[in-house]
Amino acid sequence: MGGIIGEDGMAGIQLGTTYPGSAFRDFQKAILNLYHRGVLLALCSKNNEQDVLEVLATHPEMLLRQEHFVSMKLTGAIK
Repeated sequence: MGGIIGEDGMAGIQLGTTYPGSAFRDFQKAILNLYHRGVLLALCSKNNEQDVLEVLATHPEMLLRQEHFVSMKLTGAIK
């Protein structure tokens, strides 16, 4: 998805069916295809855990959800 959830908020990220959000959605489709073929997915983000989990759970255009990932490292900041 385009944007930074911690800075842009849920409404500010670019993810949808029209450009530029469509490019990020198409990328997620490709990743989801790998998941369905047996590839294990991991997520690493310096965004706050609560923000990331909210997007994964509630963003209507988000194709990848928390259950698709075998591991997540959400730090909240670069350490």
